[in-house]
Amino acid sequence: MVYSARVPYTYTSATGVATVHDPSATLTWNVQTVTGFTYTTAKVIKVTVTAQSGDQLIYTVSVKRDPSPINTLSGLSIDVAISLTPTFSPTTTSYTAIIPTSETSASAEVALTDPRSTIEWVRSSVDGIGPGVEKNIELYVISESGVSRKYAIIVKQDNSLCEGSASTYIHITHTHTHTHTHSVTSAA
Repeated sequence: MVYSARVPYTYTSATGVATVHDPSATLTWNVQTVTGFTYTTAKVIKVTVTAQSGDQLIYTVSVKRDPSPINTLSGLSIDVAISLTPTFSPTTTSYTAIIPTSETSASAEVALTDPRSTIEWVRSSVDGIGPGVEKNIELYVISESGVSRKYAIIVKQDNSLCEGSASTYIHITHTHTHTHTHSVTSAA
């Protein structure tokens, strides 16, 4: 008799448990515990039940695990960024990275929450960033079950020196002192 079973994606092993209906029958495990199954590759648990007459019946259970639905990053950074806003969170998908004005290119560095998911890069690095020129880094994290999540990072230079904040301007005033001498003559 052949059966199939699916276990949750978090499982890494499965163990068969069986009881016989006839107390005089014996149960022999050919394979009781399996590991290494995936959502595409099954592992087989096998048990043989032998009746008192000697007749045997083999039961097999083909075990697969459900595909993982996890499609998030556990880490995200930009190699030359001064800041990344908002602060990274696996479920936040849109960011802005500020890079120094001395930099014109940047690359993303990421880590997957679930190593069974995959990354599909639209753009992993950008160049040509300058005053008023921002570029986008984009990627998709695709879960084992096929569901994708898009992450987008706008990369731009730190323009705080160009935006006129009071702390970045130095205003120099100078005063000229003029001395004027006038002579007044009176007519008598």
